[in-house]
Amino acid sequence: MNTTAELPYELHTHGSGAFVIFKVADQIALPLLGLARATLRTTCDRDEIVLKFEEVEVMIEGHGLALMLDHLLAGRVKRISRAHDSACEITTIRVTNV
Repeated sequence: MNTTAELPYELHTHGSGAFVIFKVADQIALPLLGLARATLRTTCDRDEIVLKFEEVEVMIEGHGLALMLDHLLAGRVKRISRAHDSACEITTIRVTNV
């Protein structure tokens, strides 16, 4: 029996990476060099991150997303998934063409 729960985001164990993987229906890897803009919107009941890449936009909703965004912008995030732990919850990940 596997008791390991999936975390909302996974960090690189050493250094940083050039890509981040978003787990939606498929896994989509996008290059951090293609990130044109990152926006964090916080309200009393949820957080929303909007990441604009060259050809796609990624919208992430949940709670406690500010620290994840800091790690993402520093290139330390390896993978982002719909999951939760005590500090962060990701309820929605949408990837759309722009």
